[in-house]
Amino acid sequence: MDGTVISADFQTHGKGQFDRKWLSNAGENLSFSIILYPTFLVPTEQFYLSMMVAVSVSEAIDQLTGLKTLIKWPNDIYLGHHKLAGMLIVNQMMGMKWSAAVVGIGLNVNQLVFDPLLTNPTSLALASQKSFNLSIVLQSLLKRMEDDYNHVLKTRDFTRLSSMYQQKMLGWRQEVKFQKINETTIQSGTILGIDELGKLLIGQNSEVTGFVNGEIKLIF
Repeated sequence: MDGTVISADFQTHGKGQFDRKWLSNAGENLSFSIILYPTFLVPTEQFYLSMMVAVSVSEAIDQLTGLKTLIKWPNDIYLGHHKLAGMLIVNQMMGMKWSAAVVGIGLNVNQLVFDPLLTNPTSLALASQKSFNLSIVLQSLLKRMEDDYNHVLKTRDFTRLSSMYQQKMLGWRQEVKFQKINETTIQSGTILGIDELGKLLIGQNSEVTGFVNGEIKLIF
């Protein structure tokens, strides 16, 4: 069914974007996937689903905890410069039609100690100095995502969604450093937002360049 949720206490092979590993202690965090059938969108609009999920997760966490989360493009959830959650969306296409999407989300909730090889992890418990009921957190996330899926994405309110996303972007309207993949030079520019395909728009002097996910690495 559309909206089916599969949640696990622990994953042995958690995976993020570009086959990066997602490490999570058993029973301390949330690892779940949502099966969706966004056939009301066309394949070129798939980043709107990514935007919606990121905004929904960020807003739900803020409302539940009182924290102020941000979205690191394209869809990681951050507290300050520390990563709180990540997601991976696997899309299935049939010709020119979008048939299904599996939205996988990992959220650090009660974990206090992380692998030292991870550069910048955090959790809700570390940020707020208290533990959380995993079921309550999950239900809060799902409720917000269901509302936004039905009342923002399905109604094709892309202008509102893009505005919500940009206001949540880490580094929006700020000068940031970035590095093109496989290059050593570090550049600087101002994050201006995103376009309709999800490209990150960075302004340098009088020029604006759009970068696709995986083309550059932001340095904060």
